[in-house]
Amino acid sequence: MSPILRVVLDVLMPLNLPEVELAKKLADIKGVVAADVNIKELEKKVQTAKVTIEGPDLNMENILIVLDSTGVSVKNIDRVSTGKRLISD
Repeated sequence: MSPILRVVLDVLMPLNLPEVELAKKLADIKGVVAADVNIKELEKKVQTAKVTIEGPDLNMENILIVLDSTGVSVKNIDRVSTGKRLISD
């Protein structure tokens, strides 16, 4: 089975969770070489963000565990990239 190289998630984050902290926690997961958190919208108690994670063989279970432990809820998986290399945007 082909490895997951990139995943883009639409998430709800607690308002008190800094995007820098979440990005660092995601980057610390084994197999992750890059993590990007882009805040899209602020509401009263939550913020909506696009989270992009890249690596040579991402483990979705580990990613979801970190997100859950920080109070982040996944709304959608917007993109998944697999294969031998990434396709440029």
